[in-house]
Amino acid sequence: MRKEDNHEVKVKIAFTYSKNENYGEAEFWLGQVVHTESTPSEYWLYFFACLAQNQKCDLGLGYLCEFEKQNPNNKRLECLKQFLNSQNCGFTNFGWDKIIIE
Repeated sequence: MRKEDNHEVKVKIAFTYSKNENYGEAEFWLGQVVHTESTPSEYWLYFFACLAQNQKCDLGLGYLCEFEKQNPNNKRLECLKQFLNSQNCGFTNFGWDKIIIE
């Protein structure tokens, strides 16, 4: 298995855990991917969502900022900002269904 394939598998495992509202496991699996050099910036957004669900938003802000630098006009980022503002950073029931893994 190529390293890139391994990352895709880990992301899909994380996504499966998040769909079952097991954000601790989702954070674990995505955490293995986002700390590598070749991480696509989109994974930073997914990791931030996991951290937010686990009440660790402060740990994820760096990932969110990096994502925004590389994707300034991203529609999902705008939706996320609107959600965060509407929740006053409460981060309950963040909709993983709003983030699409292709």
